[in-house]
Amino acid sequence: MDHLSQVLSKSFHDSEIAKSFSCRRTKSAAIAYNVIGSRFEKILQEDIKGSFCTYSIIIDESTDISTTKVLGIAIKYFSEKDQMVKTRFLCSVDLQGETAEHLFGAMKVALEERDLHFKNMIGFAADTTNVIFGEKSGVVAKIKEQNPNCILVKCVCHSVALSVSYACRVLPRGVEQLVKEVYGYFSQSSKRQREFQEFQSFTNSEQHKILRLYDIRWLSLHACVSRILEQWSPLQLFFNGQYLEDKRQHASCEFLFNAFNDETVKLYLNFLDFILPIANKFNVIFQGDYPVVHRVYRDISEMLSSILSCYMTSNYVRNTPIEDIDPKCTSQYLPLQSLYLGHKVSTHLNNCTGKISVEAINDFLTRCQSFLIE
Repeated sequence: MDHLSQVLSKSFHDSEIAKSFSCRRTKSAAIAYNVIGSRFEKILQEDIKGSFCTYSIIIDESTDISTTKVLGIAIKYFSEKDQMVKTRFLCSVDLQGETAEHLFGAMKVALEERDLHFKNMIGFAADTTNVIFGEKSGVVAKIKEQNPNCILVKCVCHSVALSVSYACRVLPRGVEQLVKEVYGYFSQSSKRQREFQEFQSFTNSEQHKILRLYDIRWLSLHACVSRILEQWSPLQLFFNGQYLEDKRQHASCEFLFNAFNDETVKLYLNFLDFILPIANKFNVIFQGDYPVVHRVYRDISEMLSSILSCYMTSNYVRNTPIEDIDPKCTSQYLPLQSLYLGHKVSTHLNNCTGKISVEAINDFLTRCQSFLIE
């Protein structure tokens, strides 16, 4: 908008209206906030009020670029006018704190300002955190005091992400550290990136960049792991060279050198490359903008069967109803050597015969089994 006035003036030089037009950032923001925004909010409120006044709320906490904590609120309701279920952004509210009292208070004020009452709230959804879903003092506990009949739903994607994160605790910490540090080693140095491209060309590898692991982006771990495996050869050669040139040039150089020359690290990455897509596929389904309630049971059953079949006997998994399977029934466990951890793991184990000790292999298999159980 800062340049629109000049563009119009030069494009329509014979128009006095275009020459006198003036609308830059300040005026545009004022129009958006005070005119367009208010108008759309009024239309939304009228649509909600004409729809039996029942609604569901979805909230999420975030931080803007000014480090201000904000609470985003989305509303889901049936539009009598358009005869369809709609999900719309309702508002964002600045937070004075991060406790359940602050979140609930901010949400309550935002709803009351729009003449929306808790007694008409039929559903509430949010991330699975103690602040939100604490049974005694969480936000949902306060909602139950206002409306005991409100249906409370935990974010499925967040729950799956937490499950994977919890399971990752049984794996060596160096695996996740590798994913983070290999990105950090290149991110602030264009010189290292250019040198790495030479190794990519030498090994005929794709000219792809190393991806960053975002803790708040649930699907990013698999993409990062897959990219490291794709670039394993040039990365290994690059860090061998870096380590030989100057062992003290970077704090993580020695760690990365050792990691890329450790066959067990690659085993763990291959295992994650196999198992994470199962959870990610399930996650993607629930991130769509279409109803999936009719396929929830089937998708959950397929995901559980895929995981259970990796470490439990096929007869037990195949002939037992999925809801009756005990994932910790040790009598139905496969022997460690019979675990299925993906064909890449099997191939790598065969190729590393004699390079990895029996103890290290057994430790790897035990940790992977624990990951699957968790």
